Amino acid sequence: MIRISQTLEPIKSRLYMASDQFKAMVFGINNERLDFVIDSFHKLKPQHQKLVYLTSAFAAALIMILVVTLYVQGVHHLKQQLYDSISAGRELSQLQSKVGLSQQQFRSLINEVASKTQNISSFKNVFENISRDVDVNLVRLDEKVMENPQMELLANQMNEVKVDVDIDNVSLPKFFKFVTQLEKSNTYLSVTHLTIRARYETKLYFDTKVSVRGYLIK
Repeated sequence: MIRISQTLEPIKSRLYMASDQFKAMVFGINNERLDFVIDSFHKLKPQHQKLVYLTSAFAAALIMILVVTLYVQGVHHLKQQLYDSISAGRELSQLQSKVGLSQQQFRSLINEVASKTQNISSFKNVFENISRDVDVNLVRLDEKVMENPQMELLANQMNEVKVDVDIDNVSLPKFFKFVTQLEKSNTYLSVTHLTIRARYETKLYFDTKVSVRGYLIK
């Protein structure tokens, strides 16, 4: 306690000094300015004194109105901040619910794709097996992993794979059967582009190109 008191003593002395300096600046040394104002007021004529009273009362009223106005505005501003905080809290809660639902749906999607493709390291075998079943000849099969910056979260879990296939000299029924079997292969393959070009020497067979998109778990 003695140490605390000793520590506070310099602070108190500085406050007293600052208070005395402020009084001296406003009222003058030994209140000489205040005495001068009082003496000047008493020397005024009665009507001038009344004018001083009225002016002082008017100024006090203006100050009071200003203080009340600032107070009301401050209260209104605080209420608005409180309302905005409550509204923001509700929006945050709704967003958290939506994020939770989206994460759950995302995990379900990953698990579902994994259940269909977990034993597949490449779609090449899938295409070759279907081509043998349908009896078509794959002239070209190009498989590559696609980079999609907009799907960064998805790319952390799985690869988006694009497969380009050329089938020449094929009848339309066999070609469409091949495409249908791809999309029904239960491996989440989907056709994204299809080109059919007629051959000059026959009207029954065509040269075709098909692009297929799929996903493989990393």
